Amino acid sequence: MQNMKDIPQDISESDIFQVIRKFVKEKGLISHQIDSYNYLIEYHLQKIFDDIPSIQLKPKPNLDLYIKFGQVYVEYPSVIDDTSERKDNYILPRLGLGI
Repeated sequence: MQNMKDIPQDISESDIFQVIRKFVKEKGLISHQIDSYNYLIEYHLQKIFDDIPSIQLKPKPNLDLYIKFGQVYVEYPSVIDDTSERKDNYILPRLGLGI
């Protein structure tokens, strides 16, 4: 964040805090983090994998294998129990709160 001395003189500290209060009231404290996460998952993650070139493997002298990542998707968090079986009960924020 900039120092107060870097802010134009016609904008008061009171104006700045008024804008901050309005932003928090309308958007909440973490909306920008949620928006950023959603953008990463919905758009940027696929681009990251698309930019990775094929990976060449040579398991044997005359055998070339290539791996290329395809469509990326992220599932909701879920629980895998001691038997390594995936449970359909998804992890929700309220579980972390013990509700």
